[in-house]
Amino acid sequence: MAEKRKSKVFISYSRKNKAFVRKLNAAIDAAGLDAWVDWDGIPLSVDWMNEITNSIISSDALLFVVSPDSLRSDYCLQELELAIQENKKIIPVVYYEPEKRQKVHKKIASSNWVFMRPKKEKFKEVLPKLIETIFTDFDWVSEHTRLSQRAAEWNLNKRNNSYMLQGSDLENAEKWMTESTTGNDRQVTLLQAEYIRASRENAIQRQKRFTRTIGLAMVVSILLFIFSVVQWRRSIANAELAQENALIAAANERIAIEQQALAEENAQRALDSENQAKAQRSAAQARTLSERPGELDTSTLLALESLDRFASVAAEDVLKKII
Repeated sequence: MAEKRKSKVFISYSRKNKAFVRKLNAAIDAAGLDAWVDWDGIPLSVDWMNEITNSIISSDALLFVVSPDSLRSDYCLQELELAIQENKKIIPVVYYEPEKRQKVHKKIASSNWVFMRPKKEKFKEVLPKLIETIFTDFDWVSEHTRLSQRAAEWNLNKRNNSYMLQGSDLENAEKWMTESTTGNDRQVTLLQAEYIRASRENAIQRQKRFTRTIGLAMVVSILLFIFSVVQWRRSIANAELAQENALIAAANERIAIEQQALAEENAQRALDSENQAKAQRSAAQARTLSERPGELDTSTLLALESLDRFASVAAEDVLKKII
């Protein structure tokens, strides 16, 4: 389990009461608290004001050391106003009571005072009451401080979304803000409220973007699936078409071979018919010449030519007659 952080207090005081504040600071430190004290009393400047403002924002409470001097101090009153602006817990620690008719800030006047006056209250006896007051409603106050720092950082960085609350941190902050309405001492600053609301709006927008992204991813996935199915079916169709074309090509090749064979057969028949016709003519001429005196050789040659072209009875008869 993470160690619970120390409670941090800002001590606002008059430099004329420094001895008492040193004693108070040492006692607070011994009690396990963290106190921020401006010991130097440097003049107002931009850097000084930034340091004071940041220290008050990071503190859980402001201890205002009440004395006639602090009530007259512009520095002390300015620190008080900053704490009020940040809705910090204000704890007036009375070191010396105000002078008669001295003006007391209404926030100081309306808060419960812790008296630690010299020669009137015993410091060590009152100290536990002061510590108890500091730790009263500590969890809420601690969260107030944390959110004040986060909101200030967000505002300082031009309210960039990267500084916003997220997840359980945002849920806890919203719960804390709801609980802030249950007590008069629980006051949320305007900046804190804006910060928490802006964080919720940002979370809603992030969720919408995420939902749109998921939806788009699903649509793309479906389209890719459909495309892959179409491509798969197309590849199957192409394969079937290629197979069909191959079968057609094979059939065409067989037909071509058959046609070529038929053509060769027809050509051979035509040649045979031509040879037969020539053989018949030669046989007829040989028979005619065989009957003429002096044409025996020619008749023999024609009969042999006829037999060479096409075997026939007519040519054989001529040769038999000549022989």
